[in-house]
Amino acid sequence: MPTFIPAHGRTLHVAGVCINRIGKDDTRHPGSRGLAAGQQEMDGAQRLFAKFEAAVYLYELTGDAIYKSFVESNYTSIVPSYGPTQWDTDRQEALLYYTRLQGILAQVKSAILTKFVANVTRNADQLPMVTYNKDPYRSPIKDYTWQRYCHCS
Repeated sequence: MPTFIPAHGRTLHVAGVCINRIGKDDTRHPGSRGLAAGQQEMDGAQRLFAKFEAAVYLYELTGDAIYKSFVESNYTSIVPSYGPTQWDTDRQEALLYYTRLQGILAQVKSAILTKFVANVTRNADQLPMVTYNKDPYRSPIKDYTWQRYCHCS
């Protein structure tokens, strides 16, 4: 049961309940095969990220250890080991946001930041492209495609 903040107690409770229900639709409606209202096209990785991102913000608001535990148990599954790529900006942003919160494990913070810095400096299509002036707009995008879920910034 999440900790309540008086002004937002009901909202936080509902959000906490929703986190626990993401991905459990099959148990209630066996014929739906993973469908959830408003998110019919989510696969397992996207459902995990939805839960992860909600847990990050709920931990920030409540300080509840259950959300912290979920984040720290799943942070390695959010961005691929070779990432972030241009397709992972929202995922990487959630990870970096988590590193700024109070009370998180120092090892988790260090692992997230170390991986991020190592991968964006190693990938020629990311920071090196900007620092070596290989992109005149200083905003490299490796692949221009029609991608519905892309949050390119």
